[in-house]
Amino acid sequence: MNAIVINFMKDLTDENIMDKVNELLDGIKNNYVDNNQCEIMFMLHNRLFPLNQEHTKTCPPCRERVYKRLLSLKNNNE
Repeated sequence: MNAIVINFMKDLTDENIMDKVNELLDGIKNNYVDNNQCEIMFMLHNRLFPLNQEHTKTCPPCRERVYKRLLSLKNNNE
Protein backbone atom coordinates (compact mmCIF):
# COMPACT_ATOMS: atom_id res chain seq x y z
CA MET A 1 0.00 0.00 0.00
CA ASN A 2 1.22 3.46 -0.79
CA ALA A 3 0.69 6.69 1.12
CA ILE A 4 -2.46 7.66 -0.81
CA VAL A 5 -4.20 4.40 0.00
CA ILE A 6 -3.02 4.43 3.62
CA ASN A 7 -4.25 8.01 4.06
CA PHE A 8 -7.66 7.18 2.59
CA MET A 9 -8.11 4.07 4.74
CA LYS A 10 -6.54 5.31 8.00
CA ASP A 11 -9.75 6.41 9.69
CA LEU A 12 -12.05 3.73 8.24
CA THR A 13 -14.64 2.40 10.69
CA ASP A 14 -17.85 0.42 10.37
CA GLU A 15 -19.74 3.65 11.04
CA ASN A 16 -18.14 5.65 8.21
CA ILE A 17 -17.57 2.93 5.61
CA MET A 18 -20.47 4.13 3.43
CA ASP A 19 -19.04 7.67 3.53
CA LYS A 20 -15.75 6.22 2.28
CA VAL A 21 -17.55 4.27 -0.48
CA ASN A 22 -19.36 7.44 -1.54
CA GLU A 23 -16.12 9.44 -1.49
CA LEU A 24 -14.38 6.82 -3.62
CA LEU A 25 -17.19 6.48 -6.14
CA ASP A 26 -17.61 10.25 -6.40
CA GLY A 27 -13.91 10.48 -7.30
CA ILE A 28 -14.17 8.02 -10.20
CA LYS A 29 -14.57 9.84 -13.49
CA ASN A 30 -15.85 8.26 -16.71
CA ASN A 31 -15.52 4.71 -15.31
CA TYR A 32 -11.71 5.09 -15.19
CA VAL A 33 -10.17 3.77 -11.98
CA ASP A 34 -6.51 4.50 -11.28
CA ASN A 35 -4.29 2.08 -9.33
CA ASN A 36 -4.95 3.76 -5.98
CA GLN A 37 -8.71 3.82 -6.52
CA CYS A 38 -8.63 0.18 -7.58
CA GLU A 39 -6.75 -0.84 -4.42
CA ILE A 40 -9.20 1.12 -2.23
CA MET A 41 -12.20 -0.21 -4.14
CA PHE A 42 -11.17 -3.82 -3.53
CA MET A 43 -10.35 -3.18 0.13
CA LEU A 44 -13.74 -1.58 0.78
CA HIS A 45 -15.53 -4.28 -1.18
CA ASN A 46 -13.83 -7.09 0.73
CA ARG A 47 -14.63 -5.49 4.05
CA LEU A 48 -18.28 -5.04 3.09
CA PHE A 49 -18.60 -8.49 1.50
CA PRO A 50 -16.34 -10.77 3.56
CA LEU A 51 -18.01 -13.93 2.26
CA ASN A 52 -17.74 -12.84 -1.36
CA GLN A 53 -14.27 -11.34 -1.59
CA GLU A 54 -12.51 -10.39 -4.81
CA HIS A 55 -8.72 -10.30 -5.16
CA THR A 56 -7.77 -10.17 -8.85
CA LYS A 57 -7.34 -6.46 -9.52
CA THR A 58 -5.88 -7.09 -12.98
CA CYS A 59 -9.02 -8.91 -14.16
CA PRO A 60 -11.38 -6.47 -15.97
CA PRO A 61 -14.55 -8.48 -15.16
CA CYS A 62 -13.48 -8.65 -11.49
CA ARG A 63 -12.93 -4.87 -11.33
CA GLU A 64 -16.29 -4.29 -13.00
CA ARG A 65 -18.04 -6.65 -10.59
CA VAL A 66 -16.49 -4.92 -7.56
CA TYR A 67 -17.35 -1.47 -8.92
CA LYS A 68 -20.94 -2.47 -9.69
CA ARG A 69 -21.45 -3.99 -6.24
CA LEU A 70 -20.21 -0.83 -4.54
CA LEU A 71 -22.30 1.37 -6.85
CA SER A 72 -25.39 -0.73 -6.19
CA LEU A 73 -24.77 -0.52 -2.45
CA LYS A 74 -24.37 3.25 -2.71
CA ASN A 75 -27.57 3.62 -4.75
CA ASN A 76 -29.56 1.45 -2.32
CA ASN A 77 -28.38 3.53 0.66
CA GLU A 78 -29.37 6.91 -0.78
